[in-house]
Amino acid sequence: MIAAEKTYWRWTGAERAAVSQILRALRCRTIRTIRQFAEQELIIPTGRYAGRRFAVDRQPFIGLWLDAIDSGKWNEYCATGPSQSGKSLCCFVLPILYHLFEIGETVVVGLPDADMAADKWERDIWPAVEKTRYRDLFPRSGRGSRGGKFDTIHFLNGATLKFMTGGGNDKSRAHFTTRVVCFTEVDELDTSHASSVEATKVKQIEARTLSYGDTRRIYKECTVSVETGHIWSRYKAGTESRIALKCPHCKAYVSPERDDLRGWKEATNELKAAANAAFQCPACSAIWTEDERTVANQTCRLVHRGQEIDLSGEVSGDTPEVKTLGFRWSAANNLFLSSGFLGASEWHASRSISEDDAQRQMSQFYWAVPYCSPNLQATRLDFDKTRRKQAQWSKGLIPDGTAYMTVGIDLGKRLLHWVATAWFEGDQGAHTFDYGREEVPSDDMPVEKALMIALRGMRDRCEAGWVTTEGKQRQPDQVWVDAGWMIDTVFDFARESNQDFYRPIIGRGIAQDRKRWYAQPKRTGAVVKRIGNGWHISYVPAHRGHLVEINADTWKSRVHQMLLLPPDQQGSLTLYRATDNEHIGFVKHMMAEHEEDEFVAGRGIVKRWHKDHANNHLLDAQYIAAAAASFAGFGLFDEVDLRKAASDTNGSLSIRSLQRTEDV
Repeated sequence: MIAAEKTYWRWTGAERAAVSQILRALRCRTIRTIRQFAEQELIIPTGRYAGRRFAVDRQPFIGLWLDAIDSGKWNEYCATGPSQSGKSLCCFVLPILYHLFEIGETVVVGLPDADMAADKWERDIWPAVEKTRYRDLFPRSGRGSRGGKFDTIHFLNGATLKFMTGGGNDKSRAHFTTRVVCFTEVDELDTSHASSVEATKVKQIEARTLSYGDTRRIYKECTVSVETGHIWSRYKAGTESRIALKCPHCKAYVSPERDDLRGWKEATNELKAAANAAFQCPACSAIWTEDERTVANQTCRLVHRGQEIDLSGEVSGDTPEVKTLGFRWSAANNLFLSSGFLGASEWHASRSISEDDAQRQMSQFYWAVPYCSPNLQATRLDFDKTRRKQAQWSKGLIPDGTAYMTVGIDLGKRLLHWVATAWFEGDQGAHTFDYGREEVPSDDMPVEKALMIALRGMRDRCEAGWVTTEGKQRQPDQVWVDAGWMIDTVFDFARESNQDFYRPIIGRGIAQDRKRWYAQPKRTGAVVKRIGNGWHISYVPAHRGHLVEINADTWKSRVHQMLLLPPDQQGSLTLYRATDNEHIGFVKHMMAEHEEDEFVAGRGIVKRWHKDHANNHLLDAQYIAAAAASFAGFGLFDEVDLRKAASDTNGSLSIRSLQRTEDV
């Protein structure tokens, strides 16, 4: 017999360390709160307190943020605040470190692009880990062990850090499961790829957590951009929490904002502005010293939307029934900057040659609120007012007094967006009673065939009609389809349907194509068959059919003006009755673009539409439906100028007193 040879296994140091980590992870231990973890483990990597242990009392609002996370009441945590006040460290880096090393689980990081991912890793995440004892958990080999570019790093405790960006296609964000996602600069991710069937890149990344249900944790931080930006929208849709400070004089709990910073406006120079600036109590008007402001912040309380706080600091009222914590702090809570510094900054901003840019910087970077130029405020939609501008009719119900019904359709490679609107007798106004989007199955077949299937499905819906208040079915008077993309397919669809009912359209304007302005014809003839107010119809021999050309800028303006008018005023556009949050997506599409004056050589001052984010499809469908109403016979736009009425947001002007319009 041959004796078996004995084999001796010698572990390397790295293998012994890995096994040790696994054994430690298997031991029963108490999981610390994120606040305990931060105060016991985190060393400030950069900035004025670099190398010092993290302490909540430097920025007391951070304690409210961490305690809210530890409460476990929500599964989405959205934070915004002034720049350079600890936002990235406490609302982005700290949750990453806590879940990676204290809980020991996989974390996905959502960012706009690969360059930012590398920057955030090198400047924020890696320096923070390097300052802690968890630096020993970096892999000894493979991705992330020696720097360089990587999208995944596996730590020796078994936790994984995965970067997902807004670049690439949907598949780059699929097939990965996690309980935790941490977003930074989330506003830049709140768009969908042109060829994507999914809503936005944020939603695609969030979907990685769906299997965890209510136990999932999603963290988002971003500087405020515009009202329709993702972080502000989620803040408003969430708890919309405010930080209450106890006034040292009247003892009331108040939340000072920008208007409560006093003393700097009257100053004749920067030094006097800094010397005189101080916060004033919104309740008793007493001026706070810097020491009083510091003490007030050290005893701050968190108050959610709809709640009240009494003199003893007791918060009353129910917490909003939402799963999102909307957390915001402002310059009044940022103890890194003195009232004097803020006053001097305000003084400079008020005297800047580019005052709009300076005021935008103050709003976003200091006070953490969206900025809208005073020249545009009267003509810009208000997010909350617009989504709550609802009539008494439920979804899909055609109101009494409807003279015309129109449907506007905006085509995309993977989605078809549509809006159905009722236009009242006597040109009184309009009511959008239904809208939606349908999938275009372009992944499974040629795009031309997929679009035709989607359009035929929409035709079936229109021909089935919608129900009136009397219980009868009614079909639209006109259905107009955007043919700016895949024009051959849209003409084919119109020819196989009813060309007097389904009409191909193209919207033109500076926002669409700087070289191809909309030009209103002066007369009809062999080509131009009909001229309307901001639209005309031409015969296109190559397609053996008629094409409607629309002044897109003019009709977008009219839609916005109708939405600005109060519900009871002539010319107003209302929405169907819905839950408080149901119209959020619709209003975001309506506010995806805004109108500004712009000087163009040879044309002077023109109205140009600027795109704030890519999800503008329902806005396009709505203006198409409005132009179709003009064709059908709705005459409001032929008689009055809505611009003046819309600029009066209180609706005190009578639309009948306004000037007549002229065709462009």
